[in-house]
Amino acid sequence: LPASPEDYDGYVITGSPASVNDESLPWVGQLLAFIGAVHATRQPLIGLCFGHQAVARALGGQVARNAAGWGLGTAPTHWHATRPWMSPLKTTTTLMAAHNEQVTRMPEGAVCLGGSDFCPIGSMQIGQHIWTTQFHPEMPLVFMQALLGYLADKLDADTMARAHASLANAADVPLFGQWMVQFFDDCFERAQ
Repeated sequence: LPASPEDYDGYVITGSPASVNDESLPWVGQLLAFIGAVHATRQPLIGLCFGHQAVARALGGQVARNAAGWGLGTAPTHWHATRPWMSPLKTTTTLMAAHNEQVTRMPEGAVCLGGSDFCPIGSMQIGQHIWTTQFHPEMPLVFMQALLGYLADKLDADTMARAHASLANAADVPLFGQWMVQFFDDCFERAQ
């Protein structure tokens, strides 16, 4: 981890196979403390999947296993709140999903921007400097296909069939990447 939140202009915390609830991993606690410091200094931060969950947990929210099982393959986010940096606007986006835990309670002051029936807190914003999503704009189709191959004998047949079928829905990676850049640009403009 950087020595100080000010060492970089902004941060992206990506997905991970680790759980934000795994207290046996010392680096998880260190990351959560660092997120708290980033929040205190109002440095821009985007959290993706594990990053979304880590931000929630670090700032007082809750992350738990989803009783409905795995979110795997592609998944929608229906946006109920929009921001100027979400341009061009799309009311529903699709990204890769690979999680069996999700945010069940947001931190105080967080605003839910979007979600779905399966994942109600699919995206949240905290202040003007933190934006998160439960999903994976950093994960290409070829990675998801390899992940499904790896999980084939580890998960039930229904979950795997749904995941494979969902891949017919193209991921909105270029659009979401553009929103991420515009979010950072908005943060930097506010800081000037």
